[in-house]
Amino acid sequence: MVEGKKLDGGKSPLLRGVFAYFPNALAAVGNVSAYGAQKYNLDYADKNWARVDGGLGRYGDALARHTTRHAAGESHDPESHLLHVAHAAWNALAVLELVLATEPLVEVPPPIAAPPTMFPVAHSENCGCWQCLAGTQPCRF
Repeated sequence: MVEGKKLDGGKSPLLRGVFAYFPNALAAVGNVSAYGAQKYNLDYADKNWARVDGGLGRYGDALARHTTRHAAGESHDPESHLLHVAHAAWNALAVLELVLATEPLVEVPPPIAAPPTMFPVAHSENCGCWQCLAGTQPCRF
């Protein structure tokens, strides 16, 4: 039997690379969204947050405030009783979404090239150089 093909190379692995990695964190961010929707009496489809005047700076400020409170040892926001880091994550996502509205999204970045060797030395198989350690290509030395 011939195996099926799925041409999804270079596309974001949202389920495996985000939802599966961070299920608890995403649920906490969802709770922040629910709190905000209730606080402002909004439907999720409204996306009021995306139309806030000066949103990029204001959400950046809120991100910094919640991060600072968390770093100072205050775990929960006194108003919502939700984690400061969850509020910070929500605000970071809002900032990112606003930036991506004007900046192109690079689905999967190109591989990072290893730095060239400045001082060639004698090498043998599995010598410990970055090529041998990575095992992705044969040692060139």
